[in-house]
Amino acid sequence: MSGSLDFYGVDGVMDEMKNILRDKLVYTNRVASLPNFIILLDGGDGQTYITEVITDTLVSNKLRDFNGLDEYVEYKPEGALSYIKWMFSDIENNAIYGNEYKGVVSIDVSRLVNYQNEYQVEYFLTHLKRVAKHATLILFCDTTLGKKGERLISTLRKTLAKVDVISVEKKSSHDYACIIAQNVIDRGIDIQDKESTVKILENTVARDINSVREAIACSEKLAFGADYSVKPPLLTIKATQKFGNNKEVY
Repeated sequence: MSGSLDFYGVDGVMDEMKNILRDKLVYTNRVASLPNFIILLDGGDGQTYITEVITDTLVSNKLRDFNGLDEYVEYKPEGALSYIKWMFSDIENNAIYGNEYKGVVSIDVSRLVNYQNEYQVEYFLTHLKRVAKHATLILFCDTTLGKKGERLISTLRKTLAKVDVISVEKKSSHDYACIIAQNVIDRGIDIQDKESTVKILENTVARDINSVREAIACSEKLAFGADYSVKPPLLTIKATQKFGNNKEVY
């Protein structure tokens, strides 16, 4: 988990979480079940990040029960029946108490679009429906899949009793700069001036970043520039400027 509730570039997801929190008492009193989510986004950009946004919200607000080894599990089936069978077995094995996993299950369904007339997708849908009785599902689908993607989303909506569809826009350089800065903070490092740091990153390294994964990798490199002679370590504006200009660890 990120350890932070400061998330950037996922406005659609955050709006959905706000809607859920508005009805928090309904869910905490188990009057109604939480929705599942279909997330539409560009290929793979920030799936773990979005999964953490949703999971953090559910955990911190006690919106659902958790009984797993991990609060969330992630999978990317490519269409092979053997993997799909293993995936559902692994979900079940992640339950500590009882036979059914209670937590968040994140699945990238994008590659299943080419198998919609085959048995493995039928098997997938049957077992997905069973998992959804006890877990909250986050199903990611690439926005570039056209009619095949639309057909799969329609099938998923018919399969699951309660599902919300959320579109996530492509992140900007500012979004990636905010993610880099926040991830440095999450590593236990103070930032001298967060606003100025974000501006420097936005105008330098963030311009060349195309995914959350790259942003997290960049924050790790930037962390080497902090002053570790003080407690907690401090990342200065000067160090950030040097990193932005050189794009390398020093």
